[in-house]
Amino acid sequence: DSRDQTTSCRLSVCAFSLSLCVCLSSMSLEELCVWVGHEGERLWDLQWAPDGLALASCGSDRCARVWVRSRDDFRSPFSLFDALEGQHAKTVRSLAFSPDGRMLACGSFDATTTVWKREADGFEIMTTLEGPESEIKSVSWDCSGTFLATCSRDKTVWIWEACGDQDFDCAETLSKHSQDVKCVRWHPNSPILVSARYDDTLMLW
Repeated sequence: DSRDQTTSCRLSVCAFSLSLCVCLSSMSLEELCVWVGHEGERLWDLQWAPDGLALASCGSDRCARVWVRSRDDFRSPFSLFDALEGQHAKTVRSLAFSPDGRMLACGSFDATTTVWKREADGFEIMTTLEGPESEIKSVSWDCSGTFLATCSRDKTVWIWEACGDQDFDCAETLSKHSQDVKCVRWHPNSPILVSARYDDTLMLW
């Protein structure tokens, strides 16, 4: 969920089937609007942009979509700002906006991660990151927006470093997990990364 500064209420977004639902809450959740988000079998992930003005979704239709509010309130379905498609061969599993909101990373079951840059009229593909041998489960930016972590079913965590406007280099590969790595998250203020695997264990890096 995210705090809307104009209403001082809490906003929650839930994905079910192919639809998106926005709820507004002060003490309890109230359904505000529902709209069809994707054309595949299911949605997999949702992420608010850091400024709270855009919402990204991804699903089994192999694309990500970015939505913006069509009105000042949250009671109307969001408008499609851009569809990030044509780059992945399988489901897009995970999304992450960079801290400044200018980049969006999309991790896919095709074992690649795409990085997109926001322009005035939409998102442009910056690069496709390849390396892990199996599907990407989760992606996460560090607080500086310099490092992007991805984790995979191949039991590895990859750390990618932004080098210039278009380039990313693999800074390190972490391979101490003994099972699939399900999720990675950077600390919001410190260069600390946590990864979680299928055997219920967590690792801090």
